[in-house]
Amino acid sequence: VPADINEIFEARYRDDNQKGISVDVVLPDMPPVKVNLQRREIFNAKNELIGKLERKTFYQGDEIEVAGHWRDYQDENMVKLKLEPSNKHYQQIIEEVHQDVPGASVSQVWQLQNLEQYRHFETEQYNIAVNNSEESREIWRYFGSNYIKPDVIVDSVSGIPCSITDPDPNQNWGAGIHVASEPWYADERAYEYKDDSGCLHKQILVVQVSPGKSTEIPFDTTLKRPPERCRMNHMPIYYDSISNKYEKNNRTANVTVVYKSSQVLPAFLVDYKVANSAPYSDQ
Repeated sequence: VPADINEIFEARYRDDNQKGISVDVVLPDMPPVKVNLQRREIFNAKNELIGKLERKTFYQGDEIEVAGHWRDYQDENMVKLKLEPSNKHYQQIIEEVHQDVPGASVSQVWQLQNLEQYRHFETEQYNIAVNNSEESREIWRYFGSNYIKPDVIVDSVSGIPCSITDPDPNQNWGAGIHVASEPWYADERAYEYKDDSGCLHKQILVVQVSPGKSTEIPFDTTLKRPPERCRMNHMPIYYDSISNKYEKNNRTANVTVVYKSSQVLPAFLVDYKVANSAPYSDQ
């Protein structure tokens, strides 16, 4: 598409009031056509489908394929979008948090789009898939950043640091990023703050994780990487992650631990109030 027409397409595509309206276009050496930007389809004068448009996203000169749930355009490295209650991701998250965290009342959910973090995550996914000779896969988990404000993680280049110490001093897997499929595990590790009225809030992240080859091992607070899986040409090959169960107060969480920040991509930030909430305790 010529640059001048591409600018028209992009401007209309970013305007929700114009996105669904077909555009009449005259291209060089072609009869006039009609383009539907929302469906990315091209029609001739007889209203017959004759082609499709493809929209590509570039970051620092490289073409990237952004996550499927992202708004597929942005000019900044980091975009934080407040989700509406009608959004399916909003509905799923609040349902899971309300069911799993007693007394929780979700205030807001933001969708996080950090291009630099995504590029690191995408590269790590590719490397894991190549090293394991298998298709890449990802899982969705909950993460509590404890004393680090989630916005600091969200706005950073590298994402979640592996240096975050798990608040349970005995039942953890060392210097890794601990995530779980159950929100209550993240809730016990949530970042806390008080609003202007003195009401206590908590914040946790919903993250995408690239677990690769995982293994189950008992708690080991000294770990700095997953254990060795095998040797190739006398060189150690390590697992990509650890997974196991964590039990407390008759509750069980399915925990996954990774030891590279690039294996975890913050996807949503959840802010909520909890009745009678208290800081983490191992009692």
